[in-house]
Amino acid sequence: MKFLKDFVYDSRWVILASLACFAFGIAFGAASYGRVIDKLLPVIEETFRDIMIDGNDLQTVANILVRNVWASTVVMIFGVFIAPTLLILFSNGFIVGIVARLALERGAGLHKIFFGVVPHGIFEIPAILFASSAGMRVGLSAIFPGGKSRINAVSDRIKEAMAAYFTIVLPLLVIAAFVEVFVSKRMIQ
Repeated sequence: MKFLKDFVYDSRWVILASLACFAFGIAFGAASYGRVIDKLLPVIEETFRDIMIDGNDLQTVANILVRNVWASTVVMIFGVFIAPTLLILFSNGFIVGIVARLALERGAGLHKIFFGVVPHGIFEIPAILFASSAGMRVGLSAIFPGGKSRINAVSDRIKEAMAAYFTIVLPLLVIAAFVEVFVSKRMIQ
């Protein structure tokens, strides 16, 4: 538990920057809905069709988990270069904004959107933000080694990133996948 507390405290500014980028993406996606929905709707529907397997909740959990593990790994690795991860976070937020607006346009109330996202989002979103922050901290340590040699600073941050991934990010993603299928999905039906 101490590692989690220390990691979040030490990463707080990077986590906040990541969250701001994701939130800006949500707002921009919702605002851009009318201009992009015709092009994105087939992609969104196909993505949901590939993930959500009717009648097989455990397969759906596995699909969600694999997709989120892949996404969190990508943002952590690209976090070393900082800008690509911020772009990925913005893009994911953009899609969330589009999907939320799509749900509203199709008659879902705000309560359905809230209950469709929040139960699993309280685990999934921090996991992605922690993964991206861990990766960006590796990149930042190469730029600002803080009194250590660059090799030692980067090496220390890589060790921290791996520890954060396996002790914080991965468990949160497992919980999020189960909650998304067994709680969120049922709350919006």
